[in-house]
Amino acid sequence: MKQAFYSTLAMLLAACAVTERGEIRVYSENRWYWEYNGEPVLLLGGSYEDNMFQFPNWYYGHNKEGLSAGMTDWTLEQHLDALVDAGGNYIRGSLSCRNYGNRFPYLKINGIPGDNYNETDIYDLNQWDPEWENRLDTFLRLCHERGIIVSIELFDRFDLFLAEADADAPGSRGSKNTGWLHHPWNPDRNINYTEETSGLPGGSIDYMGYDHELYYCVPGPVNSGKSPEPIVLETLQKYVDKVLSYTFQYDNIIYIIENETYQPLDFGNYWIDYINQKAAGANKSVFVTNMVGQPDPDHERQQFIRRDPMFKYYDYSQNNHNTGQTHYDNILMVKDDIAGTQNGIKPVNFVKIYGSAQYGSIQDAKERFWRGIFAGIASARFHRPGYNSYYWGLGLNEDARSQIKSVRLLTDKLDIFRCEPDNSLLGSRSDNEAYCLAEADQQYAVYFTDGGAVTLDLNGTSGEFLMQWLDIDRSQWDNAITISSGGSLTLTAPSHGQWVVLITKSQ
Repeated sequence: MKQAFYSTLAMLLAACAVTERGEIRVYSENRWYWEYNGEPVLLLGGSYEDNMFQFPNWYYGHNKEGLSAGMTDWTLEQHLDALVDAGGNYIRGSLSCRNYGNRFPYLKINGIPGDNYNETDIYDLNQWDPEWENRLDTFLRLCHERGIIVSIELFDRFDLFLAEADADAPGSRGSKNTGWLHHPWNPDRNINYTEETSGLPGGSIDYMGYDHELYYCVPGPVNSGKSPEPIVLETLQKYVDKVLSYTFQYDNIIYIIENETYQPLDFGNYWIDYINQKAAGANKSVFVTNMVGQPDPDHERQQFIRRDPMFKYYDYSQNNHNTGQTHYDNILMVKDDIAGTQNGIKPVNFVKIYGSAQYGSIQDAKERFWRGIFAGIASARFHRPGYNSYYWGLGLNEDARSQIKSVRLLTDKLDIFRCEPDNSLLGSRSDNEAYCLAEADQQYAVYFTDGGAVTLDLNGTSGEFLMQWLDIDRSQWDNAITISSGGSLTLTAPSHGQWVVLITKSQ
């Protein structure tokens, strides 16, 4: 018997369920940050995979032939607990289904049960896969119980193109990575439409291209004859409705439409409006944005995303292709641009921080994390690693956990929500040597990327201050000392490596 799609009434009732915490929202007293449970929050995270809901049949810790050994054998619960234990409260929830062992949203009516890589797989787009639903529901529930903010991504372009790599390629997801050839939206993989009735291509797409017909199913974009039939949009609407039927039950969800999209922006814009309408009908507050692929802050697509009021926050993860002073300067530039619009300030998020072997080193990943914090971003999460070695990001390895823990040690003593980036207070500073956060005459924090010495302008301050050094990589404070106010204070890091010095007004 076919499973009924989630009704509008049921979605409304679920959305009205009583929750124990206040909803995630923009912090009213400093709109660069988020608020949750009535308190401002700095979102910090890392994870070994992006589509974390696909546990328990996860890529890591498996013993399947042809797949990589993976990075950890943690269960989902253990992974989330390790994140929280390190001080993390933020996780990426891409709804990608392309890894071998993942489940698609739809019920398979032909093929090997549980397999998503088989030439005989056929799905019914009018029936949901119970295991996919269970995984999504379990993931959301476990995150909510732990107070973890989930960034849900509805569409991932890598699901729709060529399988990413063969088994021997660096960073491979194994020889059974799926791609468009095996996706249920491919007309060869479902009983609901054909190439002729859908306007979508069957078979395999032999490129990683950026012009898939599916992205032209919404009203708006110039389609050059690529416009699919209405059944495609109806199918995607039912999929989004199904996701919202789960996410609307929780108060800890923010949304991204696409992962680093290069597609027509009309596609993402349509779904933002669609989700907002559904949320209004459910009396639900939602915060939705899109993530474009171009890292250049001056690119017109990046400008559109951060300036237009339809995007309730700005994810600038692709800045994490950049390094050093440029990386930091880009953040301040986009914040200045946002502040200069009539739409008002909104949070700037990093849901992906690259660096390990691809797009920079381990040190680059650490610096990007801390530069983001000291530039006043609202969230910072280490990107997933690769599959044969640390490749794309640090995930939730020991390095990542130590960085998260050290930020929490700092913010336990520093009220970051009252501070502003202000490198003008630093003298004798080289590019990318040190960065400053300050609340005038109250608190100052200076981050050193790799030792060094700068001066801090304390002119205009009064009274005494406590000064204390934090060894970031060891997550350990040195002893505090008392210093006098006024003048120029020379700050010399105790050694090479990452350090923060905190200077706070004595009470």
